[in-house]
Amino acid sequence: MPLRAFLAKKIAMKYLFTFFCLLFLTNLNAQAQHISGLWDGHLFLNQQRYNIEMNLQVNDIGKVSGFTSVDLPDGRVVEMKILGQLHMDRSMTVKEFKIVNQEELDDIEWYKRNFQLMFKRDLWEMTLEGYWQEQIPQVVNDKTRIGRIFLKKREEKA
Repeated sequence: MPLRAFLAKKIAMKYLFTFFCLLFLTNLNAQAQHISGLWDGHLFLNQQRYNIEMNLQVNDIGKVSGFTSVDLPDGRVVEMKILGQLHMDRSMTVKEFKIVNQEELDDIEWYKRNFQLMFKRDLWEMTLEGYWQEQIPQVVNDKTRIGRIFLKKREEKA
């Protein structure tokens, strides 16, 4: 292959690679803008339903941070810090890693959760729905707490 043809092919590949990188970042950034914000919904464990709020912030490379707040039946709220990743297929993995208000919850057993969520958007609303499971060091068994989660984006007031 002549040197000129080789160099032209190499330059074309660089431009193609750059184009796909920009396309990837643009798509992820557009999703991040829709997902960042407050989400309200319900978390289900067995036959119990808990109110949950997620405050999500997504940066340009898809890293998720924020917190969750779960209302307990006795009126108290469990607040947890979260970290995660937004993926190209509009799914998101999120892990709780720290209880913010631990001193208020010393008398109950609480646990951290992992979430697998899917972002959906239509003309009327944006939703996140999926599954959660208790973070445990061993293999999931029939005593592991698992459930569903459904969230709707809180409308921003003008």
